[in-house]
Amino acid sequence: MSAADGTGSSRMAAPRPQTPAQPSQTPPPAAASGATDAAPPAVVRELRERFPGLQLTLQPTADGIPTAWVPEDDLRGVLAYLKTEASKPFNALYDLGAIDER
Repeated sequence: MSAADGTGSSRMAAPRPQTPAQPSQTPPPAAASGATDAAPPAVVRELRERFPGLQLTLQPTADGIPTAWVPEDDLRGVLAYLKTEASKPFNALYDLGAIDER
């Protein structure tokens, strides 16, 4: 096998270290074991109080950052609340994902 440096030598390239899983790819230990007795984060409790009928689906993550799915019809109101009215308002939106399952 030739080296990637173009010298034509037959030495093997060193194996690359394995890349660790991204935070969202590995559930936290509590979620992996099925434990569900932990209280939801304060921001989730606040959203449930402010929007009682909201279909809020929590997603466990390895990094422990509260992650939730919000229906499209409620998204604008929830984001506006989190930006301006929440007890600890969010000054910036870093991650936003969407899936169109039509």
